[in-house]
Amino acid sequence: DPAAWYASKGYPTPDNRENSARALAAFLQSDEALADRGAEQVRRIRELVANQGDGRFHIFMLNINTPSLKGKPGDSTLMIFPKGKTMLLDSAVTASGHWVVEFLEKAGIDRLDYMAASHPHIDHVGGMAEVIDSLHKRGGSIGEFWYPGREFPPPDGSGSPPDSPCRPVRDTR
Repeated sequence: DPAAWYASKGYPTPDNRENSARALAAFLQSDEALADRGAEQVRRIRELVANQGDGRFHIFMLNINTPSLKGKPGDSTLMIFPKGKTMLLDSAVTASGHWVVEFLEKAGIDRLDYMAASHPHIDHVGGMAEVIDSLHKRGGSIGEFWYPGREFPPPDGSGSPPDSPCRPVRDTR
């Protein structure tokens, strides 16, 4: 309850629309609200995975918080498709990879149908090795890994490879 939280911090009771909006904005940025949203995300993801989806496409932006890190902790997004398939897009910086792993563990995800890198910047791919290792150590797997690589001519100079610039690499486990 944003009003109760606002009052518990010693702020005056919001008496008009503008002050109510300020109270709500302050609450939504608080650690308490972030914890509530994280717990709700985990509950919803567990439900969707257990029921093999609900016929709708869901996007969950992971709240990555690495206080010791100066700068951006990176991006990571979990998607659940209408029939329950899962995709992790990006995995934050290396120092934040454990947050992505922890989130997936809490959400009960031990298999990703797809894992993708949006582009090869460290704030998007840094935690991938940790996520992959964690899934495999827990007996999980990744169905397909998508990486936006570049096309390079083969070393023999015979022309461009037939592969698409962004192609799946199937899990061999």
